[in-house]
Amino acid sequence: MLLSPVIPLAAIAVDRLPDDRSEISTGTVTVAGVALVVTALLVLGSLPSPIRTPLAVLADFKPLRIIKRRWKQAAVALAVAGLVWTVWQFELHTKPWLVIPTSILCGAFGIRMALSGGKSLQRWRRVEGVWGTERAEPPAAATAGWAVIYGLGYLAAADVLLIIQPAGWGWQAVIGTALAFGLTLLLITSWYVPRVERRRIRRQLVSEAIPAIYPDGCDIAETLRERLEGHASLYRFLIRGEGEHPSELTLSHTGLVVAQRIEAKLRQQAR
Repeated sequence: MLLSPVIPLAAIAVDRLPDDRSEISTGTVTVAGVALVVTALLVLGSLPSPIRTPLAVLADFKPLRIIKRRWKQAAVALAVAGLVWTVWQFELHTKPWLVIPTSILCGAFGIRMALSGGKSLQRWRRVEGVWGTERAEPPAAATAGWAVIYGLGYLAAADVLLIIQPAGWGWQAVIGTALAFGLTLLLITSWYVPRVERRRIRRQLVSEAIPAIYPDGCDIAETLRERLEGHASLYRFLIRGEGEHPSELTLSHTGLVVAQRIEAKLRQQAR
């Protein structure tokens, strides 16, 4: 996101290239060099840490498993690509009557998703014997919230430029970049990041389940609730309570699903 200004700046640089062929070649090489450096930085920044060796990555490369796990993401990516092509082909991004109402709806959607995602990552705390919720602290909740702020800023800039209608291909690139980043932050980041964090927490609880923590014959649901309380991990998506200050807390539907998965895992290990 921090590199988003590079796209319109590169477009403006190309748009303002002089007519002299030698100068055009020099300018083109310069712009291409900047684009290459930016791409390299993006690739380096996306590498996992610690970085695995190429042979280790190749040994674990299983295309069929990747297809089974990622086909939904691939389908969504194709749908988004088709939508982007349609918008670009028919120049829908240059129509203020369409972009401005869409921006308002996308902003409302992003705000709603960020608020619900942040609320699900709030934790219950007992202060002086009274249960209550604290502000969401996980980085995923903060990321979703700031994604909405930045997304609204991008869309607002795009809407203002559409009303002003500055001339030049470079400004069209600015509008397109602002719309692309704004829509991505509002329509994807606002809900996807909290969802990934919730999934990580669920998987961690299941992976950490061992007979020493959940002995044979125990109430797994109650033991899980006590474990969450002991580790200050009473997330609202796992634990529910009636009212703002409930007298007791119980596992939510998602928490019960986690308990069932833990039970299935322990039963399988006992065989």
